[in-house]
Amino acid sequence: VSFALNAACGWALMRTPLHHAGLTLAAAIAATVQAALLLWLLKRKAGEIGMRTLLVPAAKNAAAAAVMGVVIWKLSGMVDWEKAPFAARFFALAGTVAAGGAAYLAASFAMGVEEARMLVARMRMRK
Repeated sequence: VSFALNAACGWALMRTPLHHAGLTLAAAIAATVQAALLLWLLKRKAGEIGMRTLLVPAAKNAAAAAVMGVVIWKLSGMVDWEKAPFAARFFALAGTVAAGGAAYLAASFAMGVEEARMLVARMRMRK
């Protein structure tokens, strides 16, 4: 199912203004559909699986990912990715990735995501 959906979405999205970036979106769509399908099959076979305990952290992670996406989107517009010198593109990319990661960690920590709190605690222990 995942392979067929990925191929179909990839083919369709390549013909949109997304062009090759549509392949990434196609892979994300296929993975999401496959995860939902597997979760549904697990629930049918095993019974109640405590979806609330899964959905609350998933929603927090999705919100943190949205914050990261906005930061990356805003920063990525600050450089001409086609005409800027290689060094400028390299450092812009490195800075954008670092800022996106920091935004994700900060948002996760602020929302009380357990793994983010554990990571920050580990980082503080090393000092």
